[in-house]
Amino acid sequence: VIVDDPDAVADALVEAGGEVLIPVDDRFYGYREGRVADPFGHAWIVSRKIADLDDATIQAGVDELES
Repeated sequence: VIVDDPDAVADALVEAGGEVLIPVDDRFYGYREGRVADPFGHAWIVSRKIADLDDATIQAGVDELES
């Protein structure tokens, strides 16, 4: 789900009984995002675009993960 403030949304989900699966953080592909399970067990990715990146920059991030 694209939101204005993924940190606040993730915090609200946790306060409502959810669980952080992947903490909200800046990702190499230009999004700030994380994954939270709601109290019913549904996993949500909350994100916001933080940068417009070209293919080469994203590929460099993928290559770094693979090394």
